Amino acid sequence: MRKILIITLIALFGIKTNATIVYLNNSTTTNNSQRIYRTFAEAYNKCSNGDTIYVIGSNNHYGAIGISKPITIIGPGYFLDKNHETQVNKKEAVFDDISFLEGSEGSTIKGISNSRGTGSELNIYTSNITVENCFIIWFIAIKRGDDANISNITIKKCYFKSSSYASIRNNNGYDGIWSNINISNNIIHNGIEAPDGSTGIINGNLIDDNFDIGESSTFEIHNNILLATSSKNISMPLLPNASITHNLSVIDYFGTDNGNIAGVSASNLFLGSTGTSTDGQYQLGKSSDALGAGKNGIDAGPFGGNDPYRLSGLPNLPNIYELSTGGFVSGDEMKVRLKIKQ
Repeated sequence: MRKILIITLIALFGIKTNATIVYLNNSTTTNNSQRIYRTFAEAYNKCSNGDTIYVIGSNNHYGAIGISKPITIIGPGYFLDKNHETQVNKKEAVFDDISFLEGSEGSTIKGISNSRGTGSELNIYTSNITVENCFIIWFIAIKRGDDANISNITIKKCYFKSSSYASIRNNNGYDGIWSNINISNNIIHNGIEAPDGSTGIINGNLIDDNFDIGESSTFEIHNNILLATSSKNISMPLLPNASITHNLSVIDYFGTDNGNIAGVSASNLFLGSTGTSTDGQYQLGKSSDALGAGKNGIDAGPFGGNDPYRLSGLPNLPNIYELSTGGFVSGDEMKVRLKIKQ
């Protein structure tokens, strides 16, 4: 059984030769020889700069973590029992508070869930951080002590739970600015609140409500779908604006110049919830107004473009969705059949 476990881990996550890989699994015991660790602290302490922690889905939370060196953390994804051909193990890797601290510049986290409870945040206190394919329950806060500026943050292909807090924001009185921020192909069931004067790209997102950008910001804003039905929490640079193109809105928020489309019907955009999954319902329907409505003729919304949203937040790695054995053991060997998709 141990051999099957190791084969599964290697096939699922691939092999890198330029960095050490360790495995985090709080459903087993620590095994130093195989680099499998029960607690995040153990796995983290074994990592040097540039190393990777692969996190196994579990019934138990992995707790709150702080990261102060450049590492990569990869989990299995989310909604694994809602979509087809995801993972053999349908359990998520769930963390509580996650904080990227000074020294973690260059870190990436993907395929994890940020606590099913309330009050757990994903905090970014420094620059050069990537958050990808994650399930966000509470919010992502981009902030820094002494109101210092933060740059080069990428948040893409994430799913934000439907709540009044699930957003990307600056928080707790932070008065710095964001520069070169990339927010792309996310499903955000609240909104984005960027400090005035910030710069970057907001592209291909589905946004339910708040869209507070600020008049002096210089974001490239393309291919987004904004479903807000009230202007109460909407703020952006003055229109028409050549940097704000090919966005769709239920009410006229983006204007109708530069490929923007106003007055779309939310009920005519997506496949809908019947017969689909939690995130799959936001794929475009056959007669959607968003089909081909994006910049350069791509589909608007999170499933459009060259790097679209991935159902269940599956990492861009070989993912095992079926595992079977012949049931016969010869010595200490057993034939195993895997079904894997990229």
